[in-house]
Amino acid sequence: MIRLIIPAFNESGSLQSLLPRLPATVAGHEVEPLVVSDGSTDDTVAVARRLGFAALDLKPNRGKGSAVRAALAELAGRQWDIAVLMDGDGQHDPNDLEALVAPLINGDAEIVVGSRYLKDERRGGTPRNRYAVRWTTVFVLERLLGRRYTDPYCGYRAFTRDALDKVEFCGNRYEGELEVLFDARRCRIDVAEVPVRKIYGSATSKMSADGGKLLGRVRVIRQYLSTIVRKTRQLRATEREDGSAVSSGEGQ
Repeated sequence: MIRLIIPAFNESGSLQSLLPRLPATVAGHEVEPLVVSDGSTDDTVAVARRLGFAALDLKPNRGKGSAVRAALAELAGRQWDIAVLMDGDGQHDPNDLEALVAPLINGDAEIVVGSRYLKDERRGGTPRNRYAVRWTTVFVLERLLGRRYTDPYCGYRAFTRDALDKVEFCGNRYEGELEVLFDARRCRIDVAEVPVRKIYGSATSKMSADGGKLLGRVRVIRQYLSTIVRKTRQLRATEREDGSAVSSGEGQ
């Protein structure tokens, strides 16, 4: 079974068009969606339930990372083989689901990251500020993690159950995408990137919800920087411990 986790903050309009397009099965696996309303003040929960989908109604708004943790806690005792994270704002195409989970089903990877730039790294319709942040992060992560992720902030991702047990969603807001990449390196988890469609709607980014457009984006960038520093320290500490363990074993 594929558990589809959809964090959403005031996405009643987007969900009305997104949820009916979700497939009932993908590659022979049943798809079970869960909408997680992160303190929404609109009809996000009512829309999901009216369309026949399960929904968590969290209060107050705490951020995407907190919503993901709540979903994982809700699913902890249930049956599933693959978990997929999909944003509720309509920027992720359900038609890409099969390609996203294929490497997991085939045993080629344990985590799959959707990439809007894998086939074409040109900016296209991407807002300039987001593209600049992405390009800078790609450069930094390539040096820290030793591999190139073309779209490190894409939230469209798939996980095996074992892999999801190993990664840590510590941040409350938008830190999770970076946390996963660092934890994959730290835990030696195989990660694949697959191309997904690049969709940008006219709605205001939820990054602007906390403090207005400019201040909201500044806060998000600070969260990204803090996450990179924190997870780099954790990774280096693990590498030192592993190196010490190897040295001690060789000396016996």
